[in-house]
Amino acid sequence: MRIPRHSGISSYSSPPNPKSRTPTSLPGARFLHLSFLAPPDLLAPERVQLAWATLLLRHPLLLSSVVVPDNAAGTDDVLAEPVFRFAPPANAAELLAAARERLTFARCTKAEFVHRYMNGEPRSVGDRKICLLTIAQSPGPSALAEEGLPAVAAGGADGDSRREAGPSALAAPAGGSLPNRQPLLPSGVSPGASQQSEEHARKESYDLYLCAPHFSGDALPLHQSAHDLLALLAEPRSVADLQHELDQLAGRWDERLPRSVEALLPPAPTSRLARAAAQVNYLQSQEREVGGHVLPRQQRGPMKTVLLERGFSRAETTAILALCKKERVSANHAVFALVDVAWANMLESGFDLPIMNYTALSLRPYLTYPSAEAEKNMSYWFVALTYFNIVLPSFLPRVTCAQHQFPESTLWERARSARDQIGRITRSRFLVHRARIMGAQRAERAGKARVPVGSAVPMESEDSPAPASQLLPPPSDALAAISPRKEAVPSKALMGISLMGNLDKVYLADQYPDIELLDVATASRQKAGGILFLAHTFAGRMWLHMAYDENGFAPGSMERFWEEVGKASDAVLIGK
Repeated sequence: MRIPRHSGISSYSSPPNPKSRTPTSLPGARFLHLSFLAPPDLLAPERVQLAWATLLLRHPLLLSSVVVPDNAAGTDDVLAEPVFRFAPPANAAELLAAARERLTFARCTKAEFVHRYMNGEPRSVGDRKICLLTIAQSPGPSALAEEGLPAVAAGGADGDSRREAGPSALAAPAGGSLPNRQPLLPSGVSPGASQQSEEHARKESYDLYLCAPHFSGDALPLHQSAHDLLALLAEPRSVADLQHELDQLAGRWDERLPRSVEALLPPAPTSRLARAAAQVNYLQSQEREVGGHVLPRQQRGPMKTVLLERGFSRAETTAILALCKKERVSANHAVFALVDVAWANMLESGFDLPIMNYTALSLRPYLTYPSAEAEKNMSYWFVALTYFNIVLPSFLPRVTCAQHQFPESTLWERARSARDQIGRITRSRFLVHRARIMGAQRAERAGKARVPVGSAVPMESEDSPAPASQLLPPPSDALAAISPRKEAVPSKALMGISLMGNLDKVYLADQYPDIELLDVATASRQKAGGILFLAHTFAGRMWLHMAYDENGFAPGSMERFWEEVGKASDAVLIGK
C-alpha cells in the first residue's frame, strides 16, 4: 500500500533534494524523552514489546517505510514524489517482529543518548525504519568506568543542565532482539533519601525515548503516543488480544491511515467576494510582519547540536503561574517576552527595528472529520501545523536600580502584546485560509508543483472552491497596490519558539497509578546554524529548553543569550 506523503500544510517545510538524500538521514528527525519511576515488572521486555506492537498497530504510519524514486528530483510528476510504503502485517507474530525491530533497550545517560541521536552516525532512524522506541536506564558510575565512558553529571533538580557528551554506549542487542524472560536491566539508580517508602523502594528509574522524523507527525503525536504507551504498559495484555485487534482491521486499513490535513480542513471560501477578502487579509497580515534582527550565524565547524534546559521547582512554577495570572497573561505569553528582553539586552544597535520570532499553531481544533467514528478510528500521527510571527520592540527602558537592567513592567507589557497578537490570529475567520496559502507556499519553495488546497471533494457548482491558482498568494506587487510602502522594510525572524503549554493535560497519570512521571522534553536534530527555543509545564514544573548548533554561531553568543534568559527569569518571574 503506497501512501502519498502530503505536501503543503502536512509536510516538513524544507525537504532535501531527493537525489542527494541518503537512506539513513531523515531531515528534522526529532525525539521525545520521558523519565519516570516504575516497578521493574511493568518494563519487562515482553510486556514492552507487546504494548509497543499494539501502539504500532493503531498508528500504521510508524510501520511504514519511505520510498524515494530515482526520478523524484526536478519533476512535477506526483508518482515520482517520495511516498510512504505500508505493508499490513499478516498476523500477530509478524507485527511483534516489526515491533522488535523498532525497539531497543539501553544503558546510557540522557546526555549520551541526546548526543548520539543528534550528532551520531549512523542515524537511528531512516527511510526503511522511521521510528524507534528506546527504554533506557542510567548505568552507575562504576559501570561507566568499567566501559571506559565518562560519567556525565546531570543538572540539578531545579537548575540548568547541558545535554552533551562523548560517544554513547547504547547496549542494544544486535538487530534490536529481545532477551527472553530476563530482567530489563540491573538498576543503577537508588531510590534516594526522599523515596524510602516501600512503594518507592520497589520502583526503578527509567528513560523512554521515542524517535521519529518531523514529517511523520508534530510534537502532539509524540506526547500522546508516550502517554498511550504507558497506559498500555499498565494494562495486562496478551498476544491473543493483539491478534484480535489485528483481525478487526482486516480490509479496513484505510480507516486507520491518516488523511491529509488539507482534506480535513474546512472548505476554502466559496464566493468570489469571500476569496478576495481572504486574500486581502493575508496580504495585510504579511505587511505587519516586520523584523530586523537575526542571529550571529558563523559556521565554525561540523554541525554539533546541544540541548540546554532550565527547570523551575514546583514552588517556583506555582509562583510564576500566579504572577502570570495576576498580569493577565499565560506562561506562553511570558516566554515570548522573556526571549525578547533577553535578546534586546544584548543589543548595541538596531533599536529602531522590532524583534520577530515565529511559532507554530496546531490546526487540529479546526479539522472536520467525515464522522465521529472516522475521527475515532483514524491515527493521530500526522502533521497539522501552521505558523505565525510575534513582533515585539527591541529597545529596553533603562533603570538606575542595580538589581534590574530594565523595569519589570516591560516584560509584562510585552507579554500582553504577545497575548493580543496571538488572540487576533487565533480568532480570525481567515485563519484556515491563511494556513492553506502558507502550506502551498512551503510546498512551492520545496520545489513541488502548485497543488490544489481546496476541499478534498470536487464541487462543480458556480460557488465551488477556487482553483489552486486563486488560492495561492497573489504576486508581491499586489501588496503595494493595496497598501503602498514608501520603502522596503525587513521581515526577518530571530528564532523559532515551540510552546506546548501544560502537558499534564496529555499525560493523565491516573491511567497508570504505579508509574511516577518525572520530566519530559522534545527536541529535533538541527541543521547547520539551526536553533529552537522550547517551553512547557509538566508534573507541576515549568521547563525551558534550547536546542542549537554549537558550531553555527559566533563564539559565546548563544551561551550569553541563554544566560540573559536565566537572568530575566530570575529577576522578573521568580524575583531573585
